[in-house]
Amino acid sequence: MRKVLFGVMIVIAVGSLVVISQLEDPHVFTMRGSVNQIRFSMQKSESRTRLAWQPGYKKHESVSPNNTVLMKLVPNKTVPNPITNLTHGTLQSPDEPCHETSNFVFVKTHKTGSTTLRCITTRFGYTRNLSFVLGSNTIIGHLNGVSLKLKGGSYNILPPIGVKPGDYKKYEGYNISNIHLIFDGAKMESLMHGGKGIKYITILREPSERWLSHFTYYKGYKKTGLKLEEVPQGLLPFLKNLTEKGFGSFNKQVRDIGIGDENLKKILASKGNETLMNKTLQRFDDRYFFVLITEHFDESLLVLKRLFCWDFTDILYIKQRQQPKQLILDEATTAELRHRDRVDYAVYKHFVGVLWRRVKEYGPSFQQDLETFRDLLNRTSERCLAKSVAEVSVDKYLYVENYSVSNDTFCWALVNSKFHMDIEVILRQHHKVDKRWKNLDF
Repeated sequence: MRKVLFGVMIVIAVGSLVVISQLEDPHVFTMRGSVNQIRFSMQKSESRTRLAWQPGYKKHESVSPNNTVLMKLVPNKTVPNPITNLTHGTLQSPDEPCHETSNFVFVKTHKTGSTTLRCITTRFGYTRNLSFVLGSNTIIGHLNGVSLKLKGGSYNILPPIGVKPGDYKKYEGYNISNIHLIFDGAKMESLMHGGKGIKYITILREPSERWLSHFTYYKGYKKTGLKLEEVPQGLLPFLKNLTEKGFGSFNKQVRDIGIGDENLKKILASKGNETLMNKTLQRFDDRYFFVLITEHFDESLLVLKRLFCWDFTDILYIKQRQQPKQLILDEATTAELRHRDRVDYAVYKHFVGVLWRRVKEYGPSFQQDLETFRDLLNRTSERCLAKSVAEVSVDKYLYVENYSVSNDTFCWALVNSKFHMDIEVILRQHHKVDKRWKNLDF
Protein backbone atom coordinates (compact mmCIF):
# COMPACT_ATOMS: atom_id res chain seq x y z
CA MET A 1 0.00 0.00 0.00
CA ARG A 2 1.46 3.36 -0.93
CA LYS A 3 0.48 6.86 0.09
CA VAL A 4 2.15 10.20 -0.54
CA LEU A 5 1.79 12.63 2.37
CA PHE A 6 3.67 15.94 2.64
CA GLY A 7 6.40 14.78 0.29
CA VAL A 8 7.06 11.55 2.17
CA MET A 9 6.63 8.18 0.48
CA ILE A 10 5.30 5.43 2.73
CA VAL A 11 5.59 1.82 1.68
CA ILE A 12 3.98 -0.92 3.74
CA ALA A 13 5.15 -4.44 2.98
CA VAL A 14 4.35 -7.34 5.32
CA GLY A 15 5.68 -6.36 8.71
CA SER A 16 7.94 -3.56 7.56
CA LEU A 17 7.56 0.16 7.08
CA VAL A 18 10.09 2.16 5.14
CA VAL A 19 9.98 5.92 4.94
CA ILE A 20 12.27 7.84 2.67
CA SER A 21 12.21 11.59 2.32
CA GLN A 22 14.38 14.14 0.62
CA LEU A 23 14.82 16.99 3.05
CA GLU A 24 15.45 20.60 2.15
CA ASP A 25 19.11 20.23 3.08
CA PRO A 26 20.74 18.36 0.15
CA HIS A 27 23.23 16.79 2.57
CA VAL A 28 20.59 14.99 4.62
CA PHE A 29 19.08 11.63 3.74
CA THR A 30 16.54 9.99 6.03
CA MET A 31 15.14 6.47 6.06
CA ARG A 32 13.07 4.80 8.75
CA GLY A 33 12.03 1.20 9.13
CA SER A 34 10.15 -0.68 11.78
CA VAL A 35 12.31 -3.66 10.76
CA ASN A 36 15.30 -2.26 12.66
CA GLN A 37 13.70 0.95 13.93
CA ILE A 38 16.28 3.09 12.23
CA ARG A 39 16.34 6.71 11.43
CA PHE A 40 19.59 8.21 10.39
CA SER A 41 20.58 11.54 8.96
CA MET A 42 24.03 11.88 7.51
CA GLN A 43 25.42 15.40 7.50
CA LYS A 44 28.93 16.02 6.23
CA SER A 45 30.74 19.10 7.48
CA GLU A 46 34.41 20.01 7.47
CA SER A 47 35.01 18.43 10.85
CA ARG A 48 32.26 15.93 11.68
CA THR A 49 29.92 13.34 10.28
CA ARG A 50 26.84 13.01 12.52
CA LEU A 51 24.27 10.27 12.67
CA ALA A 52 21.13 10.40 14.80
CA TRP A 53 19.85 7.16 16.28
CA GLN A 54 16.63 5.65 17.59
CA PRO A 55 15.76 2.46 19.53
CA GLY A 56 17.19 -0.66 17.96
CA TYR A 57 20.64 0.86 17.61
CA LYS A 58 23.35 1.91 20.01
CA LYS A 59 25.77 4.78 19.49
CA HIS A 60 29.34 3.98 18.53
CA GLU A 61 31.98 6.66 18.13
CA SER A 62 35.36 6.30 16.53
CA VAL A 63 38.03 8.50 14.99
CA SER A 64 38.93 8.03 11.35
CA PRO A 65 42.53 8.27 10.04
CA ASN A 66 41.97 11.92 9.10
CA ASN A 67 40.81 12.65 12.67
CA THR A 68 37.17 13.04 11.67
CA VAL A 69 34.86 11.86 14.44
CA LEU A 70 32.50 9.24 13.04
CA MET A 71 29.25 8.50 14.85
CA LYS A 72 28.28 5.00 13.76
CA LEU A 73 25.08 3.05 14.00
CA VAL A 74 25.81 -0.36 15.51
CA PRO A 75 22.86 -2.76 15.76
CA ASN A 76 21.97 -4.12 19.18
CA LYS A 77 22.43 -7.85 19.65
CA THR A 78 18.87 -8.89 18.84
CA VAL A 79 16.41 -7.05 16.62
CA PRO A 80 12.76 -8.11 16.38
CA ASN A 81 12.51 -8.72 12.67
CA PRO A 82 10.65 -10.83 10.09
CA ILE A 83 13.75 -12.64 8.93
CA THR A 84 15.37 -15.98 9.41
CA ASN A 85 16.86 -18.82 11.28
CA LEU A 86 20.33 -18.56 9.77
CA THR A 87 21.25 -22.24 9.97
CA HIS A 88 21.92 -23.58 6.46
CA GLY A 89 20.56 -20.40 4.92
CA THR A 90 16.89 -21.26 5.43
CA LEU A 91 14.19 -18.60 5.55
CA GLN A 92 11.96 -18.80 8.59
CA SER A 93 8.70 -17.38 9.87
CA PRO A 94 8.27 -13.57 9.82
CA ASP A 95 7.35 -13.74 13.52
CA GLU A 96 10.76 -14.91 14.73
CA PRO A 97 13.50 -12.50 15.89
CA CYS A 98 16.89 -12.59 14.20
CA HIS A 99 20.46 -11.51 14.72
CA GLU A 100 22.13 -9.22 12.22
CA THR A 101 24.98 -11.06 10.50
CA SER A 102 28.13 -8.93 10.72
CA ASN A 103 30.74 -11.68 10.39
CA PHE A 104 31.06 -13.34 6.98
CA VAL A 105 33.39 -14.18 4.11
CA PHE A 106 32.47 -13.00 0.63
CA VAL A 107 34.53 -15.14 -1.74
CA LYS A 108 35.00 -12.62 -4.54
CA THR A 109 34.78 -13.97 -8.08
CA HIS A 110 36.10 -12.24 -11.21
CA LYS A 111 33.88 -10.17 -13.55
CA THR A 112 30.58 -11.21 -12.00
CA GLY A 113 29.36 -7.94 -10.53
CA SER A 114 31.46 -8.79 -7.49
CA THR A 115 32.89 -5.27 -7.19
CA THR A 116 29.35 -3.96 -6.73
CA LEU A 117 28.73 -6.59 -4.06
CA ARG A 118 32.07 -5.78 -2.44
CA CYS A 119 31.03 -2.14 -2.27
CA ILE A 120 27.82 -3.16 -0.48
CA THR A 121 29.66 -5.33 2.04
CA THR A 122 32.42 -2.75 2.56
CA ARG A 123 29.87 -0.03 3.25
CA PHE A 124 28.17 -2.34 5.74
CA GLY A 125 31.41 -2.92 7.64
CA TYR A 126 32.68 0.65 7.31
CA THR A 127 29.60 2.14 8.97
CA ARG A 128 29.86 -0.40 11.82
CA ASN A 129 33.60 -0.01 12.42
CA LEU A 130 34.30 -3.65 11.57
CA SER A 131 37.67 -5.21 10.70
CA PHE A 132 38.39 -6.52 7.20
CA VAL A 133 40.88 -9.09 5.91
CA LEU A 134 43.00 -6.91 3.59
CA GLY A 135 46.30 -7.43 1.80
CA SER A 136 49.10 -5.39 3.37
CA ASN A 137 50.94 -4.36 0.22
CA THR A 138 48.16 -3.95 -2.30
CA ILE A 139 46.32 -0.90 -3.62
CA ILE A 140 42.82 -1.70 -2.38
CA GLY A 141 43.36 -4.86 -0.37
CA HIS A 142 43.14 -7.62 -2.99
CA LEU A 143 45.51 -10.59 -3.00
CA ASN A 144 44.99 -11.53 -6.64
CA GLY A 145 46.54 -14.91 -7.36
CA VAL A 146 47.97 -15.07 -3.84
CA SER A 147 46.98 -17.11 -0.79
CA LEU A 148 47.02 -15.95 2.82
CA LYS A 149 50.47 -16.08 4.44
CA LEU A 150 50.09 -16.57 8.18
CA LYS A 151 53.45 -17.82 9.45
CA GLY A 152 56.15 -16.14 11.49
CA GLY A 153 56.94 -12.67 10.27
CA SER A 154 55.52 -13.14 6.80
CA TYR A 155 51.85 -12.27 7.29
CA ASN A 156 50.61 -10.55 4.15
CA ILE A 157 47.51 -8.91 5.65
CA LEU A 158 46.78 -5.78 7.66
CA PRO A 159 46.00 -6.08 11.37
CA PRO A 160 42.43 -5.77 12.60
CA ILE A 161 41.30 -2.48 14.13
CA GLY A 162 43.05 -1.79 17.43
CA VAL A 163 45.97 -4.14 16.81
CA LYS A 164 49.49 -2.91 16.08
CA PRO A 165 51.12 -4.01 12.81
CA GLY A 166 53.38 -7.01 13.43
CA ASP A 167 51.59 -8.19 16.59
CA TYR A 168 50.63 -11.37 14.73
CA LYS A 169 49.28 -13.26 17.74
CA LYS A 170 46.43 -10.77 17.76
CA TYR A 171 45.68 -11.07 14.05
CA GLU A 172 42.32 -12.71 14.67
CA GLY A 173 38.66 -11.86 15.13
CA TYR A 174 38.27 -10.27 11.70
CA ASN A 175 34.65 -9.59 10.80
CA ILE A 176 34.58 -9.47 6.99
CA SER A 177 36.64 -10.73 4.07
CA ASN A 178 35.61 -9.52 0.61
CA ILE A 179 38.80 -9.48 -1.46
CA HIS A 180 40.23 -11.49 -4.35
CA LEU A 181 42.57 -14.21 -3.11
CA ILE A 182 43.28 -17.92 -3.59
CA PHE A 183 40.69 -19.71 -1.50
CA ASP A 184 41.93 -21.50 1.63
CA GLY A 185 39.13 -22.25 4.07
CA ALA A 186 41.32 -23.39 6.97
CA LYS A 187 43.48 -20.25 6.91
CA MET A 188 40.47 -17.99 6.53
CA GLU A 189 38.63 -19.58 9.43
CA SER A 190 41.68 -19.16 11.66
CA LEU A 191 41.39 -15.40 11.15
CA MET A 192 37.64 -14.83 11.27
CA HIS A 193 35.43 -14.10 14.22
CA GLY A 194 33.34 -17.26 14.43
CA GLY A 195 36.07 -19.56 13.13
CA LYS A 196 34.68 -22.66 11.44
CA GLY A 197 31.17 -21.34 11.88
CA ILE A 198 31.79 -18.32 9.65
CA LYS A 199 29.25 -17.84 6.86
CA TYR A 200 30.48 -17.92 3.27
CA ILE A 201 28.75 -16.16 0.40
CA THR A 202 29.74 -15.66 -3.23
CA ILE A 203 28.30 -14.59 -6.59
CA LEU A 204 28.15 -16.41 -9.94
CA ARG A 205 27.42 -15.19 -13.46
CA GLU A 206 26.34 -16.91 -16.67
CA PRO A 207 29.77 -18.17 -17.85
CA SER A 208 29.78 -16.92 -21.45
CA GLU A 209 28.82 -13.43 -20.27
CA ARG A 210 31.46 -13.54 -17.55
CA TRP A 211 34.18 -14.56 -20.00
CA LEU A 212 33.17 -11.82 -22.43
CA SER A 213 33.20 -9.22 -19.67
CA HIS A 214 36.70 -10.28 -18.67
CA PHE A 215 37.80 -10.22 -22.31
CA THR A 216 36.57 -6.67 -22.93
CA TYR A 217 37.55 -5.26 -19.52
CA TYR A 218 41.19 -6.26 -20.07
CA LYS A 219 40.95 -5.28 -23.75
CA GLY A 220 41.78 -8.80 -24.88
CA TYR A 221 40.18 -8.11 -28.25
CA LYS A 222 43.34 -6.21 -29.19
CA LYS A 223 45.18 -9.55 -29.24
CA THR A 224 42.70 -10.87 -31.79
CA GLY A 225 43.13 -7.97 -34.19
CA LEU A 226 39.43 -7.17 -33.75
CA LYS A 227 37.81 -3.89 -32.89
CA LEU A 228 35.47 -3.96 -29.90
CA GLU A 229 32.34 -3.87 -32.03
CA GLU A 230 33.64 -6.77 -34.16
CA VAL A 231 34.02 -9.15 -31.19
CA PRO A 232 30.54 -10.80 -31.25
CA GLN A 233 30.93 -12.07 -34.82
CA GLY A 234 34.72 -12.53 -34.97
CA LEU A 235 35.54 -14.20 -31.65
CA LEU A 236 34.86 -17.87 -32.45
CA PRO A 237 38.10 -18.71 -34.35
CA PHE A 238 40.13 -17.14 -31.54
CA LEU A 239 38.27 -19.19 -28.91
CA LYS A 240 38.88 -22.51 -30.60
CA ASN A 241 42.65 -22.01 -30.32
CA LEU A 242 42.68 -21.05 -26.64
CA THR A 243 44.03 -23.42 -24.00
CA GLU A 244 42.16 -24.23 -20.78
CA LYS A 245 44.00 -21.44 -18.96
CA GLY A 246 44.00 -19.12 -21.93
CA PHE A 247 42.92 -15.49 -21.83
CA GLY A 248 40.29 -15.04 -19.14
CA SER A 249 40.72 -18.62 -17.92
CA PHE A 250 37.88 -21.03 -18.56
CA ASN A 251 36.01 -22.31 -15.50
CA LYS A 252 37.40 -19.33 -13.63
CA GLN A 253 34.44 -19.06 -11.25
CA VAL A 254 34.83 -22.53 -9.77
CA ARG A 255 38.55 -21.90 -9.43
CA ASP A 256 37.75 -18.73 -7.47
CA ILE A 257 35.33 -20.42 -5.09
CA GLY A 258 37.67 -23.27 -4.25
CA ILE A 259 37.08 -26.29 -6.48
CA GLY A 260 40.80 -27.15 -6.38
CA ASP A 261 42.90 -27.69 -9.50
CA GLU A 262 43.12 -31.47 -9.13
CA ASN A 263 39.39 -31.89 -8.69
CA LEU A 264 38.72 -29.67 -11.71
CA LYS A 265 41.14 -31.69 -13.84
CA LYS A 266 39.37 -34.92 -12.86
CA ILE A 267 35.96 -33.53 -13.77
CA LEU A 268 37.16 -32.22 -17.13
CA ALA A 269 38.94 -35.50 -17.90
CA SER A 270 35.87 -37.55 -16.93
CA LYS A 271 33.86 -35.97 -19.76
CA GLY A 272 30.66 -35.57 -17.83
CA ASN A 273 30.95 -38.01 -14.93
CA GLU A 274 27.83 -37.18 -12.90
CA THR A 275 29.14 -38.68 -9.66
CA LEU A 276 32.18 -36.39 -9.60
CA MET A 277 30.07 -33.36 -10.51
CA ASN A 278 27.42 -34.12 -7.91
CA LYS A 279 30.07 -34.49 -5.19
CA THR A 280 31.46 -31.09 -6.15
CA LEU A 281 28.03 -29.49 -6.06
CA GLN A 282 27.44 -30.99 -2.62
CA ARG A 283 30.74 -29.57 -1.38
CA PHE A 284 29.73 -26.12 -2.57
CA ASP A 285 26.25 -26.52 -1.06
CA ASP A 286 27.83 -27.41 2.28
CA ARG A 287 30.34 -24.56 2.20
CA TYR A 288 28.28 -21.63 0.95
CA PHE A 289 25.57 -20.14 3.09
CA PHE A 290 24.20 -18.29 0.06
CA VAL A 291 25.21 -17.80 -3.58
CA LEU A 292 24.02 -14.69 -5.39
CA ILE A 293 23.35 -14.70 -9.13
CA THR A 294 24.46 -11.74 -11.27
CA GLU A 295 21.56 -11.96 -13.72
CA HIS A 296 19.14 -11.80 -10.77
CA PHE A 297 21.12 -9.39 -8.63
CA ASP A 298 18.19 -7.54 -7.03
CA GLU A 299 16.39 -10.78 -6.20
CA SER A 300 19.60 -12.18 -4.73
CA LEU A 301 20.16 -9.11 -2.56
CA LEU A 302 16.62 -9.24 -1.24
CA VAL A 303 17.11 -12.85 -0.16
CA LEU A 304 20.52 -11.96 1.34
CA LYS A 305 18.91 -9.08 3.25
CA ARG A 306 16.49 -11.49 4.85
CA LEU A 307 19.05 -14.23 5.52
CA PHE A 308 21.47 -11.75 7.09
CA CYS A 309 18.83 -9.74 8.95
CA TRP A 310 19.88 -6.56 7.14
CA ASP A 311 17.90 -3.49 6.06
CA PHE A 312 17.10 -2.01 2.68
CA THR A 313 19.75 0.65 3.39
CA ASP A 314 22.37 -2.08 3.69
CA ILE A 315 21.76 -3.46 0.19
CA LEU A 316 21.39 -0.25 -1.82
CA TYR A 317 23.99 -0.01 -4.58
CA ILE A 318 25.32 1.73 -7.67
CA LYS A 319 26.68 -0.61 -10.34
CA GLN A 320 30.49 -0.62 -10.31
CA ARG A 321 32.92 -1.11 -13.19
CA GLN A 322 30.35 -1.79 -15.90
CA GLN A 323 31.36 -2.24 -19.51
CA PRO A 324 30.51 0.84 -21.62
CA LYS A 325 28.88 -1.20 -24.36
CA GLN A 326 26.91 -4.41 -24.13
CA LEU A 327 27.95 -7.02 -26.69
CA ILE A 328 25.64 -9.80 -27.83
CA LEU A 329 27.36 -13.02 -28.88
CA ASP A 330 25.96 -15.25 -31.62
CA GLU A 331 24.67 -18.73 -30.76
CA ALA A 332 27.75 -20.58 -32.00
CA THR A 333 30.13 -18.48 -29.91
CA THR A 334 27.92 -18.78 -26.82
CA ALA A 335 27.77 -22.56 -27.28
CA GLU A 336 31.57 -22.78 -27.60
CA LEU A 337 32.10 -20.73 -24.45
CA ARG A 338 29.62 -22.80 -22.47
CA HIS A 339 31.35 -25.97 -23.60
CA ARG A 340 34.77 -24.68 -22.60
CA ASP A 341 33.29 -23.33 -19.37
CA ARG A 342 31.19 -26.43 -18.76
CA VAL A 343 32.06 -26.91 -15.07
CA ASP A 344 31.31 -23.25 -14.37
CA TYR A 345 28.05 -23.64 -16.27
CA ALA A 346 26.94 -26.71 -14.30
CA VAL A 347 27.62 -24.98 -10.98
CA TYR A 348 25.95 -21.78 -12.18
CA LYS A 349 22.77 -23.62 -13.23
CA HIS A 350 22.67 -25.43 -9.91
CA PHE A 351 22.78 -22.24 -7.87
CA VAL A 352 20.25 -20.47 -10.08
CA GLY A 353 17.90 -23.25 -9.00
CA VAL A 354 18.88 -22.74 -5.36
CA LEU A 355 18.12 -19.01 -5.65
CA TRP A 356 14.59 -19.62 -6.90
CA ARG A 357 13.98 -22.04 -4.05
CA ARG A 358 15.08 -19.31 -1.65
CA VAL A 359 12.68 -16.88 -3.35
CA LYS A 360 9.85 -19.36 -2.86
CA GLU A 361 10.77 -19.75 0.82
CA TYR A 362 10.73 -15.95 1.17
CA GLY A 363 6.95 -15.97 0.87
CA PRO A 364 4.20 -13.91 -0.77
CA SER A 365 5.71 -10.53 0.13
CA PHE A 366 8.69 -11.07 -2.16
CA GLN A 367 7.33 -9.23 -5.21
CA GLN A 368 6.17 -6.24 -3.18
CA ASP A 369 9.51 -6.06 -1.37
CA LEU A 370 11.32 -6.28 -4.72
CA GLU A 371 9.29 -3.35 -6.08
CA THR A 372 10.02 -1.38 -2.91
CA PHE A 373 13.73 -2.11 -3.22
CA ARG A 374 13.90 -1.10 -6.89
CA ASP A 375 12.01 2.10 -6.15
CA LEU A 376 14.56 2.92 -3.45
CA LEU A 377 17.39 2.13 -5.88
CA ASN A 378 15.97 4.56 -8.43
CA ARG A 379 15.52 7.29 -5.85
CA THR A 380 18.99 6.96 -4.37
CA SER A 381 20.58 6.82 -7.82
CA GLU A 382 18.80 10.01 -8.84
CA ARG A 383 19.89 11.65 -5.61
CA CYS A 384 23.52 10.54 -5.53
CA LEU A 385 24.80 9.74 -9.01
CA ALA A 386 26.14 12.71 -10.94
CA LYS A 387 27.38 10.88 -14.02
CA SER A 388 28.87 7.64 -15.30
CA VAL A 389 31.55 7.85 -17.96
CA ALA A 390 33.67 5.31 -19.83
CA GLU A 391 37.28 5.41 -18.70
CA VAL A 392 40.51 3.54 -19.33
CA SER A 393 42.94 3.12 -16.45
CA VAL A 394 46.65 3.12 -17.39
CA ASP A 395 45.58 2.21 -20.93
CA LYS A 396 44.76 -1.26 -19.66
CA TYR A 397 41.20 -1.51 -18.37
CA LEU A 398 37.94 -0.50 -20.04
CA TYR A 399 35.07 0.31 -17.69
CA VAL A 400 32.49 2.88 -16.62
CA GLU A 401 33.39 5.08 -13.63
CA ASN A 402 30.73 6.67 -11.42
CA TYR A 403 30.84 10.12 -9.84
CA SER A 404 28.78 11.37 -6.93
CA VAL A 405 26.57 14.44 -7.24
CA SER A 406 26.95 15.10 -3.52
CA ASN A 407 29.72 14.95 -0.93
CA ASP A 408 27.49 13.86 1.92
CA THR A 409 28.48 10.64 3.65
CA PHE A 410 25.63 8.54 2.31
CA CYS A 411 26.25 9.32 -1.38
CA TRP A 412 30.03 9.24 -0.96
CA ALA A 413 29.84 5.68 0.38
CA LEU A 414 27.14 4.54 -2.04
CA VAL A 415 28.89 5.69 -5.22
CA ASN A 416 32.42 4.90 -3.95
CA SER A 417 34.06 6.71 -6.83
CA LYS A 418 37.68 5.67 -7.37
CA PHE A 419 37.37 3.29 -4.38
CA HIS A 420 37.56 6.16 -1.88
CA MET A 421 35.62 4.24 0.76
CA ASP A 422 37.85 1.18 0.38
CA ILE A 423 40.89 3.38 0.95
CA GLU A 424 39.38 4.82 4.14
CA VAL A 425 38.89 1.25 5.41
CA ILE A 426 42.49 0.39 4.57
CA LEU A 427 43.82 3.50 6.31
CA ARG A 428 41.77 2.67 9.40
CA GLN A 429 43.67 -0.62 9.69
CA HIS A 430 47.09 1.01 9.91
CA HIS A 431 47.98 1.11 6.23
CA LYS A 432 50.32 3.89 5.25
CA VAL A 433 49.35 6.28 2.47
CA ASP A 434 50.11 4.61 -0.85
CA LYS A 435 51.40 6.77 -3.70
CA ARG A 436 49.62 4.42 -6.12
CA TRP A 437 46.32 5.84 -4.88
CA LYS A 438 47.03 8.88 -7.03
CA ASN A 439 46.15 6.75 -10.04
CA LEU A 440 42.76 6.21 -8.42
CA ASP A 441 42.23 9.99 -8.27
CA PHE A 442 42.26 9.91 -4.47
